Amino acid sequence: MDGQLKALKEWATIFTHAEELGYTITKHFFDYQTTVMHMVHQAQGDMTAKLYFNAGYGVGEVAVKLLGEAPSTNEPEMIFSNSITVHEVNYLLAGLIYGLTE
Repeated sequence: MDGQLKALKEWATIFTHAEELGYTITKHFFDYQTTVMHMVHQAQGDMTAKLYFNAGYGVGEVAVKLLGEAPSTNEPEMIFSNSITVHEVNYLLAGLIYGLTE
C-alpha cells in the first residue's frame, strides 16, 4: 500500500506545475476529444438521473483520461490474507456498513 500511495503522490505532482498541467490536459483533450465529450455527457446524464455514484465514477474517468494514468507499482494488493476473495471482502464491507447503520 505504501508503494501505491507513493505512486499516487508522484502522479499528483503535476498539479504543482501549472504549465505542464495545462499542456497535458489540452493535449489529451484534443487526442481524445470524442471519448472525453461522450464521458462528460454520460456523467451529466447520470447526474440528471440522480445516479451519483456513476456520475462520480465518470468524472474520475474523465480526469484520468485528461491527466493520464497513475503509474503502476506492480505491488500485489493483500487486504487480509490469500484466503479471502474480493467477493468475500464485499460481503464483509456490506455487513460492516449494515452493522454501523442498523
